[in-house]
Formats: sequence, structure tokens, C-alpha cells
Amino acid sequence: MKMKSPSRWYVVADAGRASAYSRRSEGSGYDEVGSWTSDLVRPKDQRRQFTDRPGRVFDSLGAHRHAAETASPTELAREAFGRELAQTLNKARSDGAFQQLVVFAAPKLLHELRTHFDKATADAIVHSEAKDLTKLPQQELSAVFDSMGIGPGARA
Repeated sequence: MKMKSPSRWYVVADAGRASAYSRRSEGSGYDEVGSWTSDLVRPKDQRRQFTDRPGRVFDSLGAHRHAAETASPTELAREAFGRELAQTLNKARSDGAFQQLVVFAAPKLLHELRTHFDKATADAIVHSEAKDLTKLPQQELSAVFDSMGIGPGARA
């Protein structure tokens, strides 16, 4: 017997990890339907290798030097993770895994996701909020989802 796919996914994400949940068909609560972690996010003790100062460059006129502006490894990792997560969610939607999407993500990541969602996935979003809920236990996430009026029958 083929199971009905969840009609709404709730995604919580920060710069290095994301989880997707769907409402249980029987009973209360939500089940995790997907989890993603960035390979580029490193534990704090391994970050020292990226603490060098930026390189120095000369102005085009004169003898003035200044630090070259480059994106930090953390910024590049966040951008890559946002792009990959958006592509994964685009594919999941096109495969019929969900019809509606609720997204809670850290502000910079939410911007990155919105940039890379295709039109159909962007149209499937019924609620999005620039808020990092990744550290909340699943029971508290359920309470947040339900208390905001975006539970099973709600429309945002």
C-alpha cells in the first residue's frame, strides 16, 4: 500500500544544518522527513586555519596599501549550503514530496534560500520567517508550528 506523501513540510535551518518535518497523519506532533548538514562547517577547534589576515594590495594610483576584501570561508560555506539546500527542496517539491512549505531559517541563510528557490518552490511557501529554530527540541518545534497558526489546516 502506497503511503500518501506529506502535503506540507516545515523546514528549520541555520548556516550549517537543516531539518524538514511533516505533521503525523495520526496523532499529534511532527516527524522528521529530512536532515542535511554542511560539509563545510567545521568545529571551533578546526577554524584556526582560517584566521589569517586578508592579503594586502596596492591602490591603482599612489603607494597606498589596504586589505583585500575577500569572502570569509564561513560566508562561502553558508552560501554553498543555502544553494544546495534550495536545490534539494526544489527537487523534493518537483518529485511531489510536499505541496506547501514553511521555512524558518537564520536571516542570511533565508535570503540565500529565497535567491535559489525556483518559482514553483517559492510559490509553495505559505510562511517564512528569519528565525533560527535549529537548537529547539522537536517537541518545542511542534509547539511553535502549532501556536503560529500554521498547523495542519491553517493557511498563511
